[in-house]
Amino acid sequence: MEIFFRYILISTFCLSIFYAGYLLFQKNETRFHLLRYYLLISIVLSLLMPLTRMQIDLNIFPEKFESEEILQETVMVETIADVAAINTLDVKQKTARNWSLVSFLFGIYISISLLLSIRLLVHLVKIFYLFGTSKKVRTERIVLLSKTNGSSFAFFNWIFIPRSYYLNDEAKDIISHEKIHASQYHSIDLILVELLSAVMWFNPLVWMMKKSVQLVHEYLADEGVLSTGTDKLRYQALLVNQAAEERLICLSSSFNHSLIKKRMIMMTKSKFKQGSKLKIYALIPMAAILFIGVAFVNGQGVNKNSKAFTVVIDAGHGGTDFGATLNDEIAEKDFTLSIAKMLSEKASSNTKLNLILTREKDEFLELNKRIASDADLFISIHSNFSKNPEISGIECFVAGDSENRIESENVGKLLVAELSQLGGMETSLKEANFLVLKESKSPALLLNIGYISNPNDLAFISDKRNQELICDKILNVINQLN
Repeated sequence: MEIFFRYILISTFCLSIFYAGYLLFQKNETRFHLLRYYLLISIVLSLLMPLTRMQIDLNIFPEKFESEEILQETVMVETIADVAAINTLDVKQKTARNWSLVSFLFGIYISISLLLSIRLLVHLVKIFYLFGTSKKVRTERIVLLSKTNGSSFAFFNWIFIPRSYYLNDEAKDIISHEKIHASQYHSIDLILVELLSAVMWFNPLVWMMKKSVQLVHEYLADEGVLSTGTDKLRYQALLVNQAAEERLICLSSSFNHSLIKKRMIMMTKSKFKQGSKLKIYALIPMAAILFIGVAFVNGQGVNKNSKAFTVVIDAGHGGTDFGATLNDEIAEKDFTLSIAKMLSEKASSNTKLNLILTREKDEFLELNKRIASDADLFISIHSNFSKNPEISGIECFVAGDSENRIESENVGKLLVAELSQLGGMETSLKEANFLVLKESKSPALLLNIGYISNPNDLAFISDKRNQELICDKILNVINQLN
């Protein structure tokens, strides 16, 4: 949804700039085919420019790499789980409110766009109905259709002429006018601007551009009729006589038009102004400036996203350090590496998350190589062992002596609340001054995912599906912090 709105807004802005250029420099020109080209090229460029992937990062708004502070309200609750549940609920409520507003606005946008699209479809159905019910007369590869009422208009190669017009002396000029619309395929332009107005209905300049396209079509048709030798005064009188007629279908190119005065003025203007032909090249610098502007917007977006939320995942032990073992067959280092790799794979599609593993294979690392420095969060993954096989559960540790103790505790509360939803295993938040925690320069947690000495814990964490659930819960917390 965000990508769609971004595309629409950028495209609308580009279209508005192009049309403003038309109003300032082009609209009074008498080379009407150039006006048509300008408007059509403007529409096409406006639709294509937001799709460009070119990026210009001027770094005007540099962002420092700092850990985000997690602000928590002080509340009187009895358990850690209650605090974490309240914090999680607050995040979800704020997200839900924002999402509801966006969904509401998107619903209004889609509803209006849908109504305008249905309106366009109704016009098309009307035209095809008239084609099926009207009498056909073929001449010069153009199909002429007569109907009992309404005004004349053209739709592609179909020209609809009221029977009362077709039988009088003015029919020749009317047919000549509509043939210009048909031969120059003005219907394509009209369908394009109708679709454009259905998508960008909120921009008043789009509706003005739609009228400009229709008016340029009439200029072209008038010019075509007069070029055949038709008397100008007689043709202008014909326009006045037909001006009061009502248009039947607004999608089509019609002989009648409400802006008769503008058309008559254009008929009397000189067609050969010095330098007027060069004005269409104004599109080039305008397009170049807008292209650079879009690239700058793309660059700022990349710069913003480049400050991804960085999380260091430490797979505990490794290599010659087996960690906790059971019967010389099951080793803690294997569980921790499996969880770490799974987290990395699941997070790979999130461009706003930079997840770093301290080890990606079975190798030994000294503790000082595991400690996180420039990161937003550090999580060390472990499992546990006890001589008492009854002891079980998931444990999350924070360091009491750490400079990031408060931030670490808050993250730990969120993580415990998430993991408690797994069921079947108790979860708890504890304090321990492990070196990797108290020496970390960022909020840090040590997570024991269970006791391999407990049969139920071992069965749980050995199941790949449960490992995925644990990873999902960890990523849920990271996404809340990000």
